[in-house]
Amino acid sequence: MNRKTFIILLLILLCLANITRWAYRSHVAGERFSAESAAHFRYTRMIASGQKVPRVDVDAQYPEGLRVFEETSIGMEYIYGLAYRLVPGGRIPLDLFVRWFSAFLFTLAGIPLALLSAGLWGRRSCGIVTAAVFAVALPVAGRSSGFDLIRENLTLPLIVLHAWLLVRTVRTGSRAASALSAAVLYLALASWQGTQFYLLPLILFLAARAVTAP
Repeated sequence: MNRKTFIILLLILLCLANITRWAYRSHVAGERFSAESAAHFRYTRMIASGQKVPRVDVDAQYPEGLRVFEETSIGMEYIYGLAYRLVPGGRIPLDLFVRWFSAFLFTLAGIPLALLSAGLWGRRSCGIVTAAVFAVALPVAGRSSGFDLIRENLTLPLIVLHAWLLVRTVRTGSRAASALSAAVLYLALASWQGTQFYLLPLILFLAARAVTAP
């Protein structure tokens, strides 16, 4: 498979992934943000409307208040809120925009996932198969269709991108890939505290590899 065909198929699968999530969302009733998602949406709405997010939010945690910037990772809310400001005249309701945008960002993980798979197996066709499964698998689509406003939907593409860049660094010794992988990992850690569950096994694996290497 040549590079041009690989890129075209990836773009088609990206569209398919978003259509799958739209179709899934259209067949499930009760679109609403609840619990943690509602709290994330509240801050997103503040940012989208130009309000300042309080450093200590008594409405979120009473009576002492939630120290928003110290106890939470609020990067996702700023990305969604600032992106919504770019919508001309606010013609799309914020909740609908967030659902679509969240799903779209998640589906971007299919691109580095395909590159990672193609690199590991040595065949671009393997990358396409991997991206296709990622695009339409119902357990994945159900989690990322926009029902929940969760940080992992924003961070997963960064984690997969970091994995691909790391493999590329190990294989080629590219300093650019190394620096970019470090920057991407930093963004992933800053955007979602759950990234540590990816980082810890990775560190253990790299340490074991360094010890056992000839």
